[in-house]
Amino acid sequence: MMNKRADIMNNLLGIIIAVIGILLLAMAAYKLYQIAVSGDAENAKATLNVIEAKINALNVGETGKFPVTAINGWFITGWGKYDYNKPAACLNSCVCICKSKDAVDLATSGDNQRMSDCQLSGFCRNIDAPYVLIQGMLENAKKNNELFAPTVPFPMILFSKSNLVELNITKIKQSDGIHLSIMRTG
Repeated sequence: MMNKRADIMNNLLGIIIAVIGILLLAMAAYKLYQIAVSGDAENAKATLNVIEAKINALNVGETGKFPVTAINGWFITGWGKYDYNKPAACLNSCVCICKSKDAVDLATSGDNQRMSDCQLSGFCRNIDAPYVLIQGMLENAKKNNELFAPTVPFPMILFSKSNLVELNITKIKQSDGIHLSIMRTG
């Protein structure tokens, strides 16, 4: 009888230790996930800070090519002063970097999805130019395993992998104000 009670206590102790070990592993995995996710957000903010600094460094009439860090699954976009349906953070004109779940859906669903992604998981900087043109290219996009467009221009620059990319930023003075243009060159 005493031997069975000792076996039960040993088994119970082993189960408790195993459960604690599993909980510790789960907590460690969750913390690593949080670090990875917050790392992307911090990198996105840093990239947007670089873009804002480059915009501010350019004089009207100048064009500059600048390398920035691309973050997989994020995109650069913007809205002009007179554009509708923009994130609340865009008081006038703005440039934003935002996270998207699906680049092809984003490209095919239009401005509502673009604004929604930026509102939920994006960072924006207000800029002093009433007109903003962000132009990227979607190459060989597939939706439901069908090619919907070999090359389509649209108002965002998507990043499909993390690496350095070159942006062409131009400030032009027109009769109706300063126009800001950002395009991916590489």
